[in-house]
Amino acid sequence: MSRRIFLAIPAPPEIHNYLTILKEQNKDISEIKWMKDHNLHLTIYFVGGIEDDDFDKIVKILDPIIQQTKTFSFQFEKIILAPSVKPKMIWAKFQMNEVFTQLSEAINKALAPIVSPTKFHYKEPIPHITLARFHPFKQVEQITFPSISAEINIPVSSIQIFESVSTPTGVRYDNLGSFFYLSK
Repeated sequence: MSRRIFLAIPAPPEIHNYLTILKEQNKDISEIKWMKDHNLHLTIYFVGGIEDDDFDKIVKILDPIIQQTKTFSFQFEKIILAPSVKPKMIWAKFQMNEVFTQLSEAINKALAPIVSPTKFHYKEPIPHITLARFHPFKQVEQITFPSISAEINIPVSSIQIFESVSTPTGVRYDNLGSFFYLSK
C-alpha cells in the first residue's frame, strides 16, 4: 500500500486564532476553501508517496539527521497570497531560516536513494502555513486581512511525521505518532 507522508510541526495557537478571525472577516467570499484547524501545520519536508515497507527505513534515515540539527525557531513575517502571480492560497509566511533550509536539503539528499524526487522540494523552501486554498478568481483583492497583534515565534525542538489521507470530505493530515527530537 502506498501512503503520502511529510514532516511538519503543528501550527501554534496564534495561527488558529488568526484563522478564525480571517474566516469571519471573509465569510461572504464563497470561493475560498479554509483549512481545517486540525490540518494546520508548517511543513519541514514533503516526502511524498512511499510504500509501507519503506516507512521504517525512512525513519531510520531521518532520525540521525534530525537529531544532529540544533533547535531553531520560525519568526512570523506576514500574511500573503501565494504564489504572487495568479494566487491560489493564503499563507502565514515566516522568515527564511538557514537551519530549516539546510535541514530540508540534508533530508532530500539522504532520502534520494529510496524516495522518488518530489516536485515539492525547493533549494530555498519558504516556511509557511497554508490558511486557505482557492482557484484563481477576479475578486481576490476583496480578501481582507486582519492584522496580527501578537509576535509569533515557533520554536522547533521536535518534528512529527504526518500522512495525507484523502477522504470524501477532503484531505486530512494524520499524525503518525513518530517524533524526531532536535539537539539542544
